[in-house]
Amino acid sequence: MSKHTVFRPPDASENNIAGAWNLVDDHMIADETCERIEWLIQDYFERVSFEKDGWTAIYLDPRDQGLWRLEYPHGEMHGSGPLSLTRIPTHPT
Repeated sequence: MSKHTVFRPPDASENNIAGAWNLVDDHMIADETCERIEWLIQDYFERVSFEKDGWTAIYLDPRDQGLWRLEYPHGEMHGSGPLSLTRIPTHPT
């Protein structure tokens, strides 16, 4: 992650934040969205739990108390592939 990159929390319109890897000079390089996801899970969100599968985690957004699921949608890739965050819908009671 670049020392100078400033990331932002998710806004209300975002429901899915999906990173990608790009092939550069025969190396897979994480895009800026992957770096943002890393920032969110390390420095912004609060981890609430791990799912039983051992790969999926649930995070809390401290701003709006929303829940986000961290997944590896391309787990078949070497290194488990790029990360993805999906907002967990809330249902009014």
